[in-house]
Amino acid sequence: MDALALFDQHLERFTKQFSSIGKAPRDKDWRPVRHAIRDVILFKVVARLQEKDNVMEVDVFLTYDPDAISGWSGTKFATIYILSQAYKSGSSMGFRFAKNVEGGSVPAAIVLMAEEYRVFLKQEHIDLGVITPKEARLLYLALTEFSPEAAQRAMELSLADKVSPERVCYMVHHLTYTKEEMESLLLGAEFPENILLGKITPEEYLLYQDVVLRTRDIVLGGILDRTLKLKEIIGEDGKVTDLEETERYISIGFDPRYFAKIYETREETPIPWTVNRNLVVQAGERIVVMVRARDWADFVYYIKTDAHALQSLKQAYADKPTHFFLLVPRNVLEISEQELERYRKALLQIGVTLMICPESVALLDTEVMRRLRECETMRHDVGSGEEREQIKAVISKLDFNSTEIRLVAVPRNLQIGRLLLSQLTEQAVYDEYELRRGVNKHNVRARYHLVCDRIQFLAHQALASGQYESIVLDQFTLSVLANLWIQSPEKARSTRLLPMFWMPQHENLLKLQFLEQAQQQGQVVIAVQNKHAQQTQSVGQTVVPVEQLTRAFIGQFVPDWINDYGNLPFDEIVVKHLWRAVSSSRRGQANGVNLSEVPHMIATKALRQMVYERPPKDVTHEIAVNIVYTDGSQARPFQLFVLKPRNDIDMQQLRSQPPIRMGMISMRHPEMDSMVHQYWFRNIEVSQPGMTSAEVDELCYQITRRKLGDIYRLNKPVRFEFYQTGFQAPLIGFWRAIVEFLKQGQGKPPMLEIDPCFYIGTKRDSEEMLNAIRTGRRPRVNYEQLYVRGLPWV
Repeated sequence: MDALALFDQHLERFTKQFSSIGKAPRDKDWRPVRHAIRDVILFKVVARLQEKDNVMEVDVFLTYDPDAISGWSGTKFATIYILSQAYKSGSSMGFRFAKNVEGGSVPAAIVLMAEEYRVFLKQEHIDLGVITPKEARLLYLALTEFSPEAAQRAMELSLADKVSPERVCYMVHHLTYTKEEMESLLLGAEFPENILLGKITPEEYLLYQDVVLRTRDIVLGGILDRTLKLKEIIGEDGKVTDLEETERYISIGFDPRYFAKIYETREETPIPWTVNRNLVVQAGERIVVMVRARDWADFVYYIKTDAHALQSLKQAYADKPTHFFLLVPRNVLEISEQELERYRKALLQIGVTLMICPESVALLDTEVMRRLRECETMRHDVGSGEEREQIKAVISKLDFNSTEIRLVAVPRNLQIGRLLLSQLTEQAVYDEYELRRGVNKHNVRARYHLVCDRIQFLAHQALASGQYESIVLDQFTLSVLANLWIQSPEKARSTRLLPMFWMPQHENLLKLQFLEQAQQQGQVVIAVQNKHAQQTQSVGQTVVPVEQLTRAFIGQFVPDWINDYGNLPFDEIVVKHLWRAVSSSRRGQANGVNLSEVPHMIATKALRQMVYERPPKDVTHEIAVNIVYTDGSQARPFQLFVLKPRNDIDMQQLRSQPPIRMGMISMRHPEMDSMVHQYWFRNIEVSQPGMTSAEVDELCYQITRRKLGDIYRLNKPVRFEFYQTGFQAPLIGFWRAIVEFLKQGQGKPPMLEIDPCFYIGTKRDSEEMLNAIRTGRRPRVNYEQLYVRGLPWV
């Protein structure tokens, strides 16, 4: 069939099944996508997740690369779209082209484009019409077109098993960060993985503060990027016309030594947010902007350090005429006009113009928290996990971009303006208690973030007054905290990470004396951070040539094949997926199994088979596989090979107990109400809006652990018949907790048996039961006979 006709056929079907009735498609449904710039269509693509082989399947691939747009515009955008969908859906990242696409081979345009980007697809894969996960990750990174330094940093993070390059690329194309913002993040943050993974929350205090302050700078720099590139087209009527692809030609670089943005103009560029509203930079001139997302108290306290950094920055860029600026948020306008003018003049004396963004720190932080939330709920697979020497192409040199942690001791009743420290600390302690309870955690975290920010603001005002003693911690303190968080996040969170709790071994007694003195005087010790202190960090990493780094990255294990299970039954395929993930886990490589689209009966049977399976002979440690969901989120690993079958003698006493009929989730299947004794989960708990599948999984895992704890406390054996339904995230969380509970009871008399019960009736049977309930008549079907019992978990 002609590709255009096939696309129209897919579009008609999609409109009928989804868009016309307001229904959202699932990843396994065909999605016709058309992308155009103005009136030029660049590509038409139809793709879906093929859940059996866990690959993207492409049925239509039509692209147009007009001469007016440089590069492989249509082919590039279409390929990036498929790669992004592959990552988002939790697939293996491989994809297969159907026979409708150039006879089932990889499109020639993709092959030629990949070669230009120095990614060479194997001929056997081209002929088979597949792009393997290994080829896909290399192509994704190349098409994102990072600067060489940022690409090297992404490779280093992958080789260190911190963040996968696919995740970095997806965040750019998903618009979590622009490409320029991502380069600032990769090069300008001491611990970019903490920002990219989004797992550090306000409970981690100093680590969270590090993440927020770094991301705040990145967001502020991104606002300037967009403002400088924005070109307003004035129409004949004198009004501004919004047109696509009319951005100003300007190249954007980044200097991590000073956290400065480097702009090379290619056309006349107006400069925003300065006193001189008519300031314009001509084509070919350079703009260097040092970004400091400080509130006014920070600005006042650190202005001397920033001025020193600016002088060093000017020396570094003395090779050609350059315009220098210091970018800050609008909070500095809270300083009196006379004092602010004094700062402006002092900066002008060293050849720097003050640039005040109209956004406040509070608005920046709102955007920061939104992005961190996106990062937290995104797919979390990492590098290959292979043991190797840490490889870095360059040693980080952050001359005026390193963290300084300062402790300041102030009276508990300190009040500056309307801020009262005792009230702030009291609220912070209460919020920490609420966070431990897990009640409404997202709103409480937002409030806790605001309270801590106010405490920091007050501390900086106290420091600026010069009335209170302070002391600077060792420059490696933050590294120690970060390593502790990596090794034991739960302990770090429960212990409330603070420098006074986690002092490095070589710390001298001066810090201890400072803390002891503050305690004797009833003072509160506040830790504040300056992200742009003058200190060069060198931790002695191995420095290798860029070519060696690239070879190591390309040689990193990623599957160079895609699955092809043909017509195998789905239950056997799921078990094969689990075994393949086990093989990757044993080699220390990234692994993950997507069970979102797997029927709940098949998922339960496959997991049970693997939990009771004998482990491979040479395994000496526990094996767990990662669980990913099609919304991109990833749950905690699921342990396999940990349970042993019980014999009939052991089970006699337990099976003498009458079973409790337990439904899975309330309110979802009213026809089940008359058959079960109670429900394990409440629908209102597991169906909260805004929760990702991984968060639902974790919530149900914790609820199940808490309920199972009562069994040991009561010392009473229990049998359940568990009537489960098709909501995979709560189901996986439930069975994970069951496995961990049963594992603890191995070698002891059995205390728990759960028999899963699966619905095998039709939709008509279910509707008949519901109608009988509504009308009060006797149902025509025996609902209990529509369930079959699976193998017990004991």
